[in-house]
Amino acid sequence: MNNKRLGHLAIGFVFLVCVMVARLFQLQVIEGDEWQRQARSSRLDKDTIPFKRGRITSADGKIFAEDDSAYDLYFRYRDFRRNHPAGQIHAALVLLSVDAPGVEQCMVDAQVWARQLLQLEPPRLADLSGQARNDLNYYLRGMFGIVSSEQREDYFDWLDGSDLNLGEYFPQAESYFLQQLKFYQVRITALETMLGSGWHQHMLLKIETRRQQLQLMVLQRALQDTAARSLQYSPSELRGKLRDKESRLNAAHLLHQHWQLDGRAEYLAAMLSPIDDNASEQLRQQELSQQVELLSSLWQQVELAAPQDTAGILRDQQYRVHRFRVIGFSKDVDYQIVDLLAQQGDDYPGLYLQKITRRNYPTELSPQIVGMVRLPHERDLFEYRVLNDRFRQLRKLFYRNVEDEAEYRQLRHRLWSATLRPDETRGISGVENSFEQVLRGVRGYLQVLEGGEDGKVPLELLYSSPLNGNDVVLSLDTKLIEQAEQSIAKVYRNTRQRMREDFPSADLSSKFDALQPKVGFALIDLKSDQVPMLATAPHLARQQLRQDYQQLIALKDASPLRHRALAGNYWPQETPYPGSTFKPLVAAAALMFDSSLWNKVYRCEGVFKANDNGVNLHCDSRYGHQAITMRDALKKSCNIYFYKLARDIGPQPIYSLASSLGFGQPTGFEVAYLEKGANYLVDLETLSNNSLRLMRTAIGQVGVHASPLQMARLYGWLATSTLPSASIVLEGAGASPALDSGEVPVLSNNYRTKIVDALSAVNYELGGTAYKTQFPSQWQIVGKTGTSQVSSGGKLQPTHAWFTGYFPADNPHYSFAIMCENTGLHGGQIASFILKEFLQRAMPQLAPELVVQSNVR
Repeated sequence: MNNKRLGHLAIGFVFLVCVMVARLFQLQVIEGDEWQRQARSSRLDKDTIPFKRGRITSADGKIFAEDDSAYDLYFRYRDFRRNHPAGQIHAALVLLSVDAPGVEQCMVDAQVWARQLLQLEPPRLADLSGQARNDLNYYLRGMFGIVSSEQREDYFDWLDGSDLNLGEYFPQAESYFLQQLKFYQVRITALETMLGSGWHQHMLLKIETRRQQLQLMVLQRALQDTAARSLQYSPSELRGKLRDKESRLNAAHLLHQHWQLDGRAEYLAAMLSPIDDNASEQLRQQELSQQVELLSSLWQQVELAAPQDTAGILRDQQYRVHRFRVIGFSKDVDYQIVDLLAQQGDDYPGLYLQKITRRNYPTELSPQIVGMVRLPHERDLFEYRVLNDRFRQLRKLFYRNVEDEAEYRQLRHRLWSATLRPDETRGISGVENSFEQVLRGVRGYLQVLEGGEDGKVPLELLYSSPLNGNDVVLSLDTKLIEQAEQSIAKVYRNTRQRMREDFPSADLSSKFDALQPKVGFALIDLKSDQVPMLATAPHLARQQLRQDYQQLIALKDASPLRHRALAGNYWPQETPYPGSTFKPLVAAAALMFDSSLWNKVYRCEGVFKANDNGVNLHCDSRYGHQAITMRDALKKSCNIYFYKLARDIGPQPIYSLASSLGFGQPTGFEVAYLEKGANYLVDLETLSNNSLRLMRTAIGQVGVHASPLQMARLYGWLATSTLPSASIVLEGAGASPALDSGEVPVLSNNYRTKIVDALSAVNYELGGTAYKTQFPSQWQIVGKTGTSQVSSGGKLQPTHAWFTGYFPADNPHYSFAIMCENTGLHGGQIASFILKEFLQRAMPQLAPELVVQSNVR
């Protein structure tokens, strides 16, 4: 009988051994790689290697934008908590469920708290949960210098049931702690001194603020993950619903019932994900510590109501946020601090240097065109959030099949190198935005195994080198832009004096502001088909853009955010009607329709009865130009001539030519939003059914809008029969070319010669509207002045003044257009003088052969 029992026991023992061997075989052989991977992942650390964003440069080699290398000071609370006395004390008190003060107060009262912790006895630790007890053991050993293997064995002997408290069992613990405390106090004081006056005795206060911010983040994310689990959504699905106001509130109502909460669902939604509503604003107005307290209280209620939904979430979020969340502490720190932390980094736990690239704009020119970068909005991070959620899911899998592993590796590389991250800038305006994919590079990364296989040297596991972005070269010339801006300012300052001398009978509007010009100036090189200069006033300084953006965007007049050479995004009083500068197009359309119209004579009595409804249209000449031909109508800018001409030829020739020359269409300029609304042409049907609209369109009013850049293109066509490009990007992978203008009509040499003769007379014959500008004859300016009426709220506003054209007449090289908004002046009273002043400065660069000695007033 006994032998039989022994046999049964032996069989049972053999079976258990077999089971254990099989399990060990499974763990070591079959699943060995997976367990090894899990062990590695708990000690993995990754550093990002930033790329340099491509430069934006000018045609003359000046830098509009570039990345500079700098060092920022970052803080990771996890490392501070593990290795600094204040962090260790705070963590230990939290684990013991003591109402812990902030880390700055823990440092002040460190000796008192240390003595209390040294009074701990083993039974007190035994009352804690397994994980909390393990964490507390870790902090106590680190705090009191129990680090060697022999000391660790002694510590576990003490835990096994010693009658002594911790201080009695380790008599050297207190002196070790006091020594460390003094050491770190000296280090903090030294670093605060290096950081400057704003940091004196504030380092730990700032760390406490960061700790509370992290705790708020932990609680909010834990609540979001719990909510997703309660509502059976993925975390990314829930975040999508929280962005929509209606879905957000519906989710909050469901959670309110599921978690058995009191109060209003709006406040629950605010605590889950604050937005711009009253409940969220009330939450934001609370002190940071009060916000943490509110969310802590909510978490405790949710834990009681839905323990199955909260299981493991808070600790998971604490681990992720404290380990991976690195917070910016101070930007662009002094090299003295860089050197200190590079050599003595272990003396400053939690503080790290991060080499970063910072966007620098060496010149203040053309900030509207060049643009700027900023950190992304939450809406820009949708891809990052979705991919990161999926990456986390795959990362947690104990076993990944071939497909999962391939997806995991692909996501890892994409997240670590290419996907826009919350701490990474992106272009938000100008060329920075339009060429984001060209300028943006690819991040590099280095993943290491903390401690490596020998426990000391980090082991490199993954490395990917960064790729810098591509440069973008613009056709703009900084010297020409500066000269244009200087010319605009000088002419505006001198206008009142010049008006008294040259135009004594003119009525200078009281609204003319000599100190705040509103001007757009475009210049096109017809030989190279490039745009070397686009100038705008008022000038926009980048500091002003950064600090006063909200005030600037609210301005309804003279906003420096607009680039007036592109003329978009205007208010009604700024509508870019081209006025009489549009008349040469109408003249060309008429000649292409019927060449005999060049000699057609119309009478101008100063007023014209436009229709049978009694609508009268007027000419700038009060007494009229009397009998007048097309040549003199262009020279003297007779409105009534072009009213009658448009009435006689009808809308088709005018509309056909204007639309084929790009009016009513985007020009193809790469930063398209800067010319939003600027280029408009009324439709043919309206012109056909409304003779009054047709006649007013013929003098550049009502039916047509155009930017200075578009008008410079028109006069480029008039000079060469080719429509110039509006593109300013010379080099840059992926650069978008100007829009295809299609088949551009050819103006015969005979018609061109006639129109050019008339436009030369504008500037060089007595009676021409720009004659008093007194351009040097060698310049051979072919140009047209313009005055356009604008209104706002049914009230007439001061007129715009234009001057457009090209030069020199016998070998066209440059076309130009200048618009001076709301001056109340004619183009020949201010805009033409800006061109003269500019050419006096710029001609040695533009066309040295045309340089003359000329006195410019």
